[in-house]
Amino acid sequence: MIRKIFLLFVTGLWAPKLMAQNEPSRITLEASMAPFYHGVASGDPLADRVVIWTRVTPDAGHTGPIVVEWEMSPNLNFSPVVKSGTVSTDESRDYTVKVDVDGLSPRTYYYYRFKALGATSLVGRTKTAPDAYVDHLRFAFASCANYNGGYFLGYEAIGRRNDLDAVFHLGDYIYEYAASGDHRRHEPDKEIIELEDYRMRYSQYRLDQDLRLAHQQYPFITIWDDHEIANDSYRDGAENHTESTEGPYELRKNRALQAYFEWLPVRESGSPMHPYRGWRKISYGGLLDIFVLDTRIEGRDAQAPRTNPAAVNDTNRSMLGDEQRQWLLSELAQSTAQWKVLAQQVMFAPLYAFGQPLNPDQWDGYPGERNRLLRHILDNGIQNVVVITGDIHSSWANDVPLNRNNYVSSTGEGSVVVEFITPGITSTASSLLNSVSGLVLQNNPYIKFVDFSRQGYVVLDITDAQAQGDWYFVKNKDVQEYGSEYFKGYYTETGTRRLQAALTPAPAPDYNAPFAPVVRDSAVSRVRNAAPVLVAAYPNPFFERLALQFYTQKPGDVRVSLTASDGKSVYSAVVKCPASGLYEHNLFFDPPVPGTYLLSVSDGRHSLTKKLVRK
Repeated sequence: MIRKIFLLFVTGLWAPKLMAQNEPSRITLEASMAPFYHGVASGDPLADRVVIWTRVTPDAGHTGPIVVEWEMSPNLNFSPVVKSGTVSTDESRDYTVKVDVDGLSPRTYYYYRFKALGATSLVGRTKTAPDAYVDHLRFAFASCANYNGGYFLGYEAIGRRNDLDAVFHLGDYIYEYAASGDHRRHEPDKEIIELEDYRMRYSQYRLDQDLRLAHQQYPFITIWDDHEIANDSYRDGAENHTESTEGPYELRKNRALQAYFEWLPVRESGSPMHPYRGWRKISYGGLLDIFVLDTRIEGRDAQAPRTNPAAVNDTNRSMLGDEQRQWLLSELAQSTAQWKVLAQQVMFAPLYAFGQPLNPDQWDGYPGERNRLLRHILDNGIQNVVVITGDIHSSWANDVPLNRNNYVSSTGEGSVVVEFITPGITSTASSLLNSVSGLVLQNNPYIKFVDFSRQGYVVLDITDAQAQGDWYFVKNKDVQEYGSEYFKGYYTETGTRRLQAALTPAPAPDYNAPFAPVVRDSAVSRVRNAAPVLVAAYPNPFFERLALQFYTQKPGDVRVSLTASDGKSVYSAVVKCPASGLYEHNLFFDPPVPGTYLLSVSDGRHSLTKKLVRK
């Protein structure tokens, strides 16, 4: 993989990750939250609307659609309810619910909830964007949350803040890899390829209490990177995809994007020609325009080998594609906002060693595209452009020059835009890389700060006078220990196009809306003798394969069986469950005859059954 090659190239060392030897910890369902185990979320806030989301986990005996009620109020006690409605969901959407609620007031906190199957969801809190000029905005941004890689402490820290307008997620929301030996293991435990695989992986991530908390308290503005599909994705393929064994890439990509749009509170394009388009503009009054870019699959040409400088430096190679590029250039030129933020995935600033770019998966592999964008910004006199980035599991503060050889470090002359790069929530580079950070800064003087070892997130604070990026690093993502953060900050003043070190975090705006009530304590002790919970069974109707995701309340063997309507056994197997928690199991069998079948999941004391149809 290009990114790993880059890390090895810089260090010349290989540092194997120490794997936990104990049984991996597993997701715990909170019984009091049924059937809304996955919590609530909101996203893509505009001045008059916002998307709200939940997922219903039906009882095993339920068949057919589920009608879900929703309510929204400016007050935590839901008096008055200003917007409400009903929506139907079913297995075709994986029982997810997404409503684009309009007719709202600008820059207003709202509380929302869902009702279905006789129960009420958690209350969520969201906030609309302003429609006029405001003097202060604040966002968190994050990326790279590998469940195998540790606990999501950065999400928990974001969810505990009360000073943000929204949260950007810049990609690698999930990882497609198989389970590794870490202390938190992916479900499914194999590399995900099928639609049901991606759905189960999102389900596992969205059951994490820390991610659930962040979604509950803030609207998210999201865009995918590569791991939502496959590592080092591009328009027509990916490094981690082999068509001969994994099928057509286009099919896998569409499955992955379908699951993404089902499970995340992102506004859908509504266009049958572009059902999974990710790039879009979100305005926050006269202070800020946000341009969310897709640098992965919209128009990216395949990455050039780093060993082929002529290919890497080919100025005709595309990162954005013609349509997205023209849209971005036009919107930037027309923007009247004080600040323009490009929310995107891969490192924008040049990164060189020995006179050559280190990682062609970044914008360095598409120099013509980057230069066209930077030249457009200069030629049109566009000021105050800030790039925010994820992807590389490390922290960077960068000036971005048009010509790296003409940059003046002492004054910042030659810089066109600035860039803040967030570390991973759990994904890591290597602490060994910190030993060469001095060489990185020496060979790339427009890079002002780099940290390779810590995880966390960045707060982007924007006023009329400046934009400041404040890094908050969590203590230890390998231990579920909260509350410790380390700060580092850089800012750019309006009209300067350069970064300066900040001595203190940017002052917080005066936001004091009550948090949505949090349910965090596990209810397992109160339901230890209850039957397993069937989180999902894919697909239904089925043919020759079923994929199950279930939760068992206690360690031990779980028997999974499928029986025809005449009582004949079609399938039976025992799933070893060494700990309570979330598991997946795949049923493979010779295609039975069409008809109705009974699925049974039993832990020896209690069982659940669900009717399924063979088409």
